[in-house]
Amino acid sequence: MFVAQKPFSQFMVDAWRQDTDIGDGHIKRQIDDLLDILVVRSATHEIRELVEAVREKIFDLRFQLIDLFSAEGLTHAQFSDEIVAETVARYQTSSFSKLETLLTTSLALFNEIYSEFTEKTESKTFQDWAQLFSNEKPSFETIRMLELMPTAQGKIIANWIYSSLDSEACFIIALLIDDGEITFPKKKIEKELYPFFRESIISYGAHSLLTGLWEPEDDVLYGSEQLMNSIRIFHSSLQLEFNPGPKYSIDTLQKVFAKGA
Repeated sequence: MFVAQKPFSQFMVDAWRQDTDIGDGHIKRQIDDLLDILVVRSATHEIRELVEAVREKIFDLRFQLIDLFSAEGLTHAQFSDEIVAETVARYQTSSFSKLETLLTTSLALFNEIYSEFTEKTESKTFQDWAQLFSNEKPSFETIRMLELMPTAQGKIIANWIYSSLDSEACFIIALLIDDGEITFPKKKIEKELYPFFRESIISYGAHSLLTGLWEPEDDVLYGSEQLMNSIRIFHSSLQLEFNPGPKYSIDTLQKVFAKGA
């Protein structure tokens, strides 16, 4: 059995490298399709355009992985511990390039947001999450509809999810580069991948703050005071725009996903 206990992005990269089927084989085919697109097109396509084009694939895969992790009985504590282990391992072997440093600090950031989100939603296992959407899973079309809604609530959730998906795609590309699976010209990393990766992480952090589903505990945790400063500055600009923006609970998110408003 292919063990699911690892961060989503690392899980997808590892699954793509292996011939082992996952479940009924459908998830493996979806992962292979996503990774093949990223590997082949990343050399010729502008990174922002490429990443935005695979948002829906990553969105759908996340719900499939939640079901898979649920079936394997994975708890959020185990998942968080694995992210910490992955972060530490990459830090210990890092050459401390800008991209590697961003990858490592972003993993730590994601883990804290993820951990606090599970606490606030009183969720202990992936089965809890799977049951939330057992009747009907949100479609990516719902997110597109939210983006077009005139209300602040819809726009905030849409942008929060978009930045999360964009960050996930950048994680995958960065992992492939870091592990030597693909070769990127240094100029493309510096001019396209790094700036967009950083922008996506900052947006995800700022929107997580805006929703009230995350409050950072310690800037030092992420190894980058500058990154946290950028998140706080963008969060402040979002507060001005949305004055200051609605706070969310898991019930709110369920209702928004269900109604698309």
